[in-house]
Amino acid sequence: MRPILQFLRSLTPSFKRDDLVEAIRQLREGVVDQTLPPYQTTLADFPTAQFKSKVAQDYAKNFDRFVDTSYRGNWLVVTNAVLSALPDHIDRLLAASNKAYGSTIAVAGINYQKATILQLLAITDFAVRYSRQMLLYVLAAEANVQAKTLVTGKERPQPEINWLEQNQRAFFTVLGVLSVKGQDLIQDLFSIPELTITDENVDTVEETVGTTKVDPFGFNLLPVSNWNPFFFFGMMYANMQIARWQRAKDEKRALEFRLEQLRGQKAGKEDAKLEATIAVYENEVNKLAAKIAKLEE
Repeated sequence: MRPILQFLRSLTPSFKRDDLVEAIRQLREGVVDQTLPPYQTTLADFPTAQFKSKVAQDYAKNFDRFVDTSYRGNWLVVTNAVLSALPDHIDRLLAASNKAYGSTIAVAGINYQKATILQLLAITDFAVRYSRQMLLYVLAAEANVQAKTLVTGKERPQPEINWLEQNQRAFFTVLGVLSVKGQDLIQDLFSIPELTITDENVDTVEETVGTTKVDPFGFNLLPVSNWNPFFFFGMMYANMQIARWQRAKDEKRALEFRLEQLRGQKAGKEDAKLEATIAVYENEVNKLAAKIAKLEE
């Protein structure tokens, strides 16, 4: 099945534009409040990103090999640059959403342009979640080089490590999509023909109009599973948003404490109380991750 059809079938049949607008607002706050600050602090403390852990070194090697953006620098520099541009992207996508949709968004009969807005929001949400969770994994692994309180390579729960590994190449591709200038992204979006998507016409449209015309961002190359934030419009939506919002806040605190731990290690200081605090926050993150995974079943 074509990825665009998989994506549309992952959505509920209809949802309110107001719910979409609220999801976009929370997405923007997630970038500005929970994700950018840890990256900026990490970049200030470790500008060369010369980490010692195998987790960090393997990630840096893969990042350099597969990420293609106009930004130059190590993985911290490039990821921070992409994240820094996201608030403007999100604002533009919010304006596009208000222009494109009525008060109720019906999936049946949606056109390529409107579906692409949802896809862009979905990959933005995925990029924000992935970047924050990967940074937490890297910092935990880096702190563990000296602390040795966790099993090497298992510094986060195994399901989360699996998710990060399985979606790493998708994240690298998404960074390339989101690294374009906001005006170029919107120009590409509104160049997509407003053709209705149906099971019957997808193949014909791609053959006659051209895949690059209806899919200028290359979403056909991305797996649909695990990065769509719009599964949950309806009864479970509020619970999911609350759980994810709390997780983002706890991840930010865990990242702040990991950075404090690494600063202490650089200064030759160990802090047992800080270790205990980190354990508390990361335990909360893990419980919320399990809750979210259960809602996604």
